[in-house]
Amino acid sequence: MSKFTPTNPDRIETYEALLKEFNTVFDKNYKFYFDYDYPRMIDFHVYEESTVDGYEVWVMKDYRDETMLCENVYYYQPGVDDLFNELNNYSSDESPYLLIHCELDFSDVEYYMREELAQNYYNYQRELEDAE
Repeated sequence: MSKFTPTNPDRIETYEALLKEFNTVFDKNYKFYFDYDYPRMIDFHVYEESTVDGYEVWVMKDYRDETMLCENVYYYQPGVDDLFNELNNYSSDESPYLLIHCELDFSDVEYYMREELAQNYYNYQRELEDAE
């Protein structure tokens, strides 16, 4: 069993504390920007874009990559689980944080992190019970 004691996510009150706990538990360094006031050098983008004929599509990609229709463009808004799956595959040693500009709903991202932490906390509690 790990020496790290996770916090019950029901007791985490702020988004900043939730993100810090998520990053600690899952060994990540995510930093999200949910508005248009994000640093110039962002690592990963999830955003809505308009096509020339007026349709809305979603793009999710590494900042350094070209936009590829078959790999980065979604006809419908991607789910938060899609985002976190992509982020799990992302690797960069260029900065201490993975800077993410995200136009997905803030509450959906927060809910996803809280649910992942809740499952982790449940597993931790089960390990404690089994150790007794």
